[in-house]
Amino acid sequence: MATETRTLSLPIQLMASEANLSDDWRRRWRFHADGLAQTLGPRQGVSKIELDRSAGTLTVDYDPDRFSLDQ
Repeated sequence: MATETRTLSLPIQLMASEANLSDDWRRRWRFHADGLAQTLGPRQGVSKIELDRSAGTLTVDYDPDRFSLDQ
């Protein structure tokens, strides 16, 4: 029996009201977005993850029986 997979797209782009934040804050924000993409994997039920900085999204293909945003 095939495992059901769902896709979740999360916005990770800075909001317009945050456009005047410092360069240091922006570097830390990018680091945390990269860290999230690297942390999620098969152990959490994630089969594919793609961080697209230009589009401002993090797309995750996951098994709903194993992965939840509540983790």
